[in-house]
Amino acid sequence: MKRAITLLASLACPLVGCTVEQSVEPAWSQVAVEALTAEQTAQLARATQGRDALFGALAGELQAALGEGTPVEAISVCKQAAPRIAAEVSTAQGIAIGRTSQRLRNPENQPPTWAAAYVAGDAEGQACFVGPDGELGVLLPIRTMALCATCHGAAEALDAGVAAAIAAQYPADRAVGYGEGDLRGWFWVEVGS
Repeated sequence: MKRAITLLASLACPLVGCTVEQSVEPAWSQVAVEALTAEQTAQLARATQGRDALFGALAGELQAALGEGTPVEAISVCKQAAPRIAAEVSTAQGIAIGRTSQRLRNPENQPPTWAAAYVAGDAEGQACFVGPDGELGVLLPIRTMALCATCHGAAEALDAGVAAAIAAQYPADRAVGYGEGDLRGWFWVEVGS
């Protein structure tokens, strides 16, 4: 709706002599870990702590689902528990956190704007970005573990029930074909100044 109003205003304004303000997203810039200030290094430590909390809680729930049930139940854990756990970690630690990838399973896991170009590229490591208000954005790699192959391995090797559940819950899934040690995606974390 806002876009339509802006478009209409931009067409009408030349006729009546007004101007249209265009909103521009503030710039983020990538910074090498070695170049971080003391404050940014502390922000990076908070980001890593948040990642560890999210990973630990999510891995625990996934292992419980796999140990007590079937791999199909693990798919529901990722879909339902991961966003809840990320929200809990965000609130508890005063950060924003999530997961993203070049090849998404869940379309709701798009990268934040500051991380989009990096995620779309061919880089594989950790990356830090400084925001316009001194916030630090961090991408921390997620490497595929052996357990991950149950749902993220070669498509032809997936259990039929797992493949059917993925297709039902994620019809546009692109998150298969990973081997152990492959870059699966990133945890993204934003830490305020």
